[in-house]
Amino acid sequence: MARIQQSVDINVAAHAVYTLLTQFEEYPRFMPNVEAVQRIDDAHFHWSKKIAERHLEWDTEITEQLPDRRITWHNLNGPRNDGEIDLQTVGPEQARVTVTMECEPSQLFSREEDNTEAAMTQRLAHDLTRFKDFAEASAGSMPASGYAAGSEGGDVSADSEQEAERFSVAEELNVDQQSDQARRVGQMPQAAAPGEMTPSDAMAESMRQQQSDAKGKADLQQSIERAVPPSDH
Repeated sequence: MARIQQSVDINVAAHAVYTLLTQFEEYPRFMPNVEAVQRIDDAHFHWSKKIAERHLEWDTEITEQLPDRRITWHNLNGPRNDGEIDLQTVGPEQARVTVTMECEPSQLFSREEDNTEAAMTQRLAHDLTRFKDFAEASAGSMPASGYAAGSEGGDVSADSEQEAERFSVAEELNVDQQSDQARRVGQMPQAAAPGEMTPSDAMAESMRQQQSDAKGKADLQQSIERAVPPSDH
């Protein structure tokens, strides 16, 4: 069993480097022997790799993801490989990536000159150099700050600020509407325009008309009774 370790300093902030390292499907872009990495779920990935004339496939389980700090894994089948990626902030926009692996080179390479610990160490150093170039080239298209675990590096802080602003505007409008309603409570009806009858005037006029009609009917009945004497029968 060989234990190899290599480090590289990358001119990118640690949180951005961590985001790229968790996008395992992108590893073929800087690991030339890796053909594809397929996500099974958040913790399991299927790898396929071609070395010389050999085609290898295996499944990896991510056993720890500590944001901006550490990723650990181990192979569930195929070649023996347990590893850890550590991140360390060494500057405002600089991170150090250290990869440590315990593996069995003879399971990966058939030729004696390839399956030595020295050869594996050199190969890891080349992969890290390619990752450095990949990360620094990708930095310009990544968010300035913030990311969501398990996502594509979305800016959570910016989204939160926008959401808070939307709520603030909504609350302000609601308060204005309530204040406007409160101002209307207890107000006297507005005066009618000249020549226009208000609802209260119309109601009073109707009552006066009804009283007048009733009085007219009573007067008419009294006149009839005086003009026609009552019959004895």
